Amino acid sequence: MHPIGRTPASAFAALSVLTLRDANLRLYHTATLLVDSTRAGKRTPDALSKTVPIECAVLNRAMLIAHSKTKDWDVELYCPPGAVSEQERSQIVPLLDGWAKALVTSAYALPDIPLPLRPLWITPAASVVPRLPVLGNAEYLPIICVSASKQVHEGIERRLNGFSYVQGSGDDHELWGMGLTAELFWKHEDALLSTSREELPELVQEIVERSKTRKHRETWKTFPTPVRVTNGRLYVGNTSDMPSDVPNTLADVDGRVSFIVVSATAHVPQTDTPAAERVDGNQTLPDQHRSQRGDTVCVCCDSGKDASVGIALAALQLFFDDQGQLLEHGAAASAASKESIRTRLLEANPSRVTLKRVHEFLLSSPSYRRR
Repeated sequence: MHPIGRTPASAFAALSVLTLRDANLRLYHTATLLVDSTRAGKRTPDALSKTVPIECAVLNRAMLIAHSKTKDWDVELYCPPGAVSEQERSQIVPLLDGWAKALVTSAYALPDIPLPLRPLWITPAASVVPRLPVLGNAEYLPIICVSASKQVHEGIERRLNGFSYVQGSGDDHELWGMGLTAELFWKHEDALLSTSREELPELVQEIVERSKTRKHRETWKTFPTPVRVTNGRLYVGNTSDMPSDVPNTLADVDGRVSFIVVSATAHVPQTDTPAAERVDGNQTLPDQHRSQRGDTVCVCCDSGKDASVGIALAALQLFFDDQGQLLEHGAAASAASKESIRTRLLEANPSRVTLKRVHEFLLSSPSYRRR
């Protein structure tokens, strides 16, 4: 489950949150299911009624540009009529082509999806379930938006259940999840759901710690992901995928490799080879001279999607131009802004805390960074 952006104005920036990279293979064969909730008295959250439809329409239009789809490729903006007025929809439509062009020219590696995406909605108030396309004869890939919100009068039924909806409580799960990931939850679903509330923190801690235990591994479990726009200069990876002894290079990479390992675990792979460098979390950025001398830089963190992505974002802003070319030594980087940071690595989705730290670092004065 991933948090979803909530306002149409930020829909283009939130495209990565639709988890297209993670759901790409599933999209080729079936549907994607998104679940969200909202406050009492409201039937469908804005994330499902506005943001997801915009994301689908933008991506469909981007497919026309990037992969030359046929003229009958569906680029319509579909919104639930009971939640989005025709006036509001007509105000959004003129913005879609601009967002699509910006997406195509960004660093995001667009998947070539076989069919256009179309959102469908299911709410507790629905009397019928939308008819899904027949597998093998479909005209679109359904994005099924399920609202878990029961429409009740404010402050009545929720008291009987003992729980209240708190807006934004699902965000920033890294602050309250104790390290429990979605993968770990589903792997230990039965044990977690059958444990009492009092014993749950201890069980979660045990599961998380057990997941960090590493067996000796000769090769990468999953190869690091290259940042496409840098032409192989920069990679991000997961510490749990690393070999027990970090190699002096990476497959398909010529020359020296520098590793930045940011980990809260007790065990970090050892670096015994002279050509590879281990850099701990205290040194949060690769030095520009490493890239100048031809190094490839690989940044790894415990999730492969958070701290490593934050460091990669900062490096892209400071050491590379808008086209992903490495800046000459001494050349000034372009002025950083939230927009330039966002377009550097659209396919990534670091936590809100990490992204805030990246903003604070890049948008502060250079003298502050050197402290």
